[in-house]
Amino acid sequence: MIFRRKRSKRNLLFVLALCLSCLFSMAAASAAGKQDVRIAVLPLRLAENLELAPGAYEELDAAFRRSVDEAVKKQRSLIAYVPQDESREVYEAIVNRVEGNDDPMVVLEPLAYVLEADIVLQPELIIYQQKDYLTLNQSRTESKMYTASVAGIRLIGYDAAEQKLFTKTETRLYDYEQANVGQASYLARKCMDQALKDTKIKERVAEAAQHIQH
Repeated sequence: MIFRRKRSKRNLLFVLALCLSCLFSMAAASAAGKQDVRIAVLPLRLAENLELAPGAYEELDAAFRRSVDEAVKKQRSLIAYVPQDESREVYEAIVNRVEGNDDPMVVLEPLAYVLEADIVLQPELIIYQQKDYLTLNQSRTESKMYTASVAGIRLIGYDAAEQKLFTKTETRLYDYEQANVGQASYLARKCMDQALKDTKIKERVAEAAQHIQH
């Protein structure tokens, strides 16, 4: 399932109603006590009208999860990822309650509350283009293939310890000779890595761990 951005209005009353109705599931989940930093990584969102080649969505979604893993690899023993099926089920329930509004700025806070997640992350692909073209030298005796590409990611997250949403938008451009580093998929991955760094995901995990211990 591809998560695509929609236009819809905010409706926080429905969100609060959902949170109250889900208290029973929270009680069951917390019965054994929570020791790990729980991170929920939601599927990649696509900006409205953004189309990808077959297989590209799955590749980029998997790449983001690897970026998260890489960003917190030294803290892996502190972390428990919320199962994807569980995150998806609660996400869809919340979106249904808010009349189809899938805006992360509305959804992520109640999602963290219901899942008992310390950190919730969702990337949104806001631009993704690539074009290969042929160029000739001045004497028109030699030709080279060039690539013009651009990728942009908006990372939206919720930090339960701070009780705040956070966002970071990162864009990369390339226009030079063909190379792996000029592929739009590569640029998107670099955007993901930088966004995670700029939002201080490692520091957030450390803070959440301290909060749990106390």
